[in-house]
Parts: sequence; structure tokens; C-alpha cells
Amino acid sequence: MKKFNKAKYFLIGFFSALLMTVLFITVFSTSIETIFNGINININGKQFAVIEQSYTLADGREVPFSIIYNETTYLPIRKIAEAVDYDVEWDGKTSTATLNKKQTDDNQFDYENKYQKEGAVMVYTIDESIYREFIVNPNKQTLDTENINTEIHTYNKSKQKIGYIERKCINGESLDIVEVPSGYMRIGYIPVDEEFVDFINSKENIRQIFLSNNIKCNITNYLLIEYLCPEAIKIPITIWIETDIGNYFITIEVDLNNLYGDYIYSVYTHNEYYEKFRLKEGTLIINGKDVTEGNYVKFENKSVYLPFYTVMENLGAEVDWDEKNKTYLFSCNGKDYVLDTNNEFSLTEVGEKNNILLPPPGGSYFCQYIDGVLIMDNYTMQVIVNLMDAVININYNELIVNIDSCPLQ
Repeated sequence: MKKFNKAKYFLIGFFSALLMTVLFITVFSTSIETIFNGINININGKQFAVIEQSYTLADGREVPFSIIYNETTYLPIRKIAEAVDYDVEWDGKTSTATLNKKQTDDNQFDYENKYQKEGAVMVYTIDESIYREFIVNPNKQTLDTENINTEIHTYNKSKQKIGYIERKCINGESLDIVEVPSGYMRIGYIPVDEEFVDFINSKENIRQIFLSNNIKCNITNYLLIEYLCPEAIKIPITIWIETDIGNYFITIEVDLNNLYGDYIYSVYTHNEYYEKFRLKEGTLIINGKDVTEGNYVKFENKSVYLPFYTVMENLGAEVDWDEKNKTYLFSCNGKDYVLDTNNEFSLTEVGEKNNILLPPPGGSYFCQYIDGVLIMDNYTMQVIVNLMDAVININYNELIVNIDSCPLQ
């Protein structure tokens, strides 16, 4: 008879239990929690998915938008690709997923589409409200709204006889097409010719301007923007460039002192551009008296915006408002004048037909109601105060406007 060894079997049992405990602890310690639909997802500023939201496949199966496993978040390739305008191809033989950027169609505006090949320049034409938002936070989403118009200026390189301007909404809806004789193509006051088209449509040209300004970066996107804001009428057309180191702006102007009207390209960082072209509060002094309080006095780039009635009143003019005809009547130096505010503003001497506010060729005057007050830029105001033998002096550095009556000779 075999003798039972209690100590021996106790030890076997003890170590067996210990081994199972160790295995249990090992397995337990490597178990990882998996979280489904645990995050909100935003793409290009728009909400794409919310916490606890799933989506349904074509075959009816419901699957999660997100999975968090081992502190890493996993997202569905096809869903995300579609949201950023990429096509997904699956090769079952090699188990390979391929993502390709979708090709643009005729209703989309991209510098790589057919318009560029035909010698066209696309420009986003934005109004005051969009401009105010864009200059603070430049981004494509601000521009890609339905109320933004785009213009496609086509320069015919081969015949150089005729071009056209096609106006569309950003969603591709055609507004109108205007044929323009060669030599008269304009974006703002910038002539559209072969040199201009080639420059705008070449990323390499933009890169060379950056290098000449000691800016080293990768260009991700760029767009040409024209401002139709009344208050920003003196702001040149601008190329907005997205790069890997931030936003840059290149303004385009024409050297009017040059016989051939060479283009002038100026480069700004976002902060420099904002500081130069934003509206700034100014001071208005008329005949030595500060009349700024309660009045609209704004500086923006090369323009100053001033209140018509305040200026006229403080220069001693008698001004009356004709509500029926929407005109201002005023007298100075023994003559009577009528400022007509219907549709296009005009200023005429009573009994005469010539519009004194007719701008010179290539120029423009600014008159507009802002918050119920008639506002003029300094160029328009100078025409009117000339009738009163007064002059306007502007200190752009200190943001001060002085208007003084000239002493009688």
C-alpha cells in the first residue's frame, strides 16, 4: 500500500493554484477596453458625426463611425474619404485600399480644371460682409458659400481679339456671360493679358516670389480674390495663399508711372495684411475743432471715409434735405448745388447738367449710406470741399484728417 504524502500533494496543489492565478492575472492585465462611437468628428469646420452615432451600410448593417482601441482611434476609410472628396478603390487580390482625389467637373472651380487650360483666370468676387470675416480668419469654407460670386476671365491667347467674362455662383449656377474686346479685360482695374494669366495659373511663379522674399514653405492652395466692398474699394486684388507655415497674401497693382503698366506684386503675412487693410478709427478736425465724437471716421489702406453732413455743416455750408427727391441742397460761394442720392450719386450746380462727381478715367468715387449716414471717401469729399475753397490734409500714420477753409486772398 502506497503511503499518502500530504506535504507532497499540498505543494502540488499550491503551485497549481499559483500558476492559474498568474495566468489569470496575465490575461486580465492585457485585456483592453474597446469604445465604439465615443467621439465627435468635425471635418473642415462641419460636424460629421456625434458621440454614439453609427451609420448604415448598403447591405443594411449598422457599423460605428469610430472605434477607440488601445488609446488609438480608428475611422472608416471610405466614409472619411468621401467627406474630403476622395475616391476609394479596393483591390481584393492584393488587399490594397487606394485613395485618389476626385476629378473636378465643369461646375467646380479649380486652377487645374478646363478653364486654366483655355487661358482663363478665376477670381472669387466677395462683398463687404464676407471680406470682414475673411480678413480676420482666412479659410476656404468662408468663400465656399452660395452667395459668393465667381468670375472666370478668359483671355484668348491665340487670336487675342476677344475674351469673355463668365459670372457664376460658387455652386456653378451661371449668372451671365459678357464678351469683352481684347485690351479691355479687367479684374478691378488690373488688365487681364497673357502675362497675368500665366502668372496666376502657375504655382511656381508664386513660389519664386516667396523665395525672393526669403519665405520657404510648401504651397497647399491659392485663390485670386477681388473685393467689391464699398469701404474696401481701394484694396487691390489679392492672391490668398495657404501654406504649411500659415496664410500669406500677394496684392497685385499696376505701376501707372510705367509706360507699359508693369505689375507690382507685394507679399504680406496674415498679420501684416490684416493691419494694413482693416478699418481703423480716425480723428476728424475741421478748422481746428475736433468733431470726431459720434461721427463715422474710418481709415482703410489709401482711403478715408468721412460724414458728408458733418463736414459741410462745420465748414459753414447751408445744407437742406429734400425727402421727396432724395437730394441734398447746399449753397457755398454764392452758388447752389444739388447732390442727388438716387441710384448713382451725382452733384450738379442748379441750372446746369454736368455731373461734378464724374470720376476721371480709371478712377471712382465713393458715396454710400452707412447706418443711415451719408459717407464719402476723401477723394469724393475733396471735390465737394473744393467748391468751398477748403482743403483736406491726411496724416495716415497718426490717423488724423484735417479739413481747413482757405483764407480769402
